[in-house]
Amino acid sequence: MCYHMHMAGERSTRHAHFNLNYHLVFTPKYRRRSFYGPARERLMEIFTATCAERDWLIRGMEVMPDHVHLFV
Repeated sequence: MCYHMHMAGERSTRHAHFNLNYHLVFTPKYRRRSFYGPARERLMEIFTATCAERDWLIRGMEVMPDHVHLFV
C-alpha cells in the first residue's frame, strides 16, 4: 500500500487522509521484572520489525523492567 505524508504526520491513500496514534502498554503477568538485558534488546527488535512490516511509525518506545510503553 502506498502512503503519502502531509501536514504533521497526516498520511493518505487514494481515498483517505488519516492521522492515527496509539499508546500501547504491555505488562507481564504480575508485573514481573523481565524486560532487562538481552530480553529488553530482543523485545525492542521485535517491536521495531513488526512496526516496519506494517508501515507504522514508532513515535516513542520506552522499555522498563516491568512494562513497555509503545506510541505508534
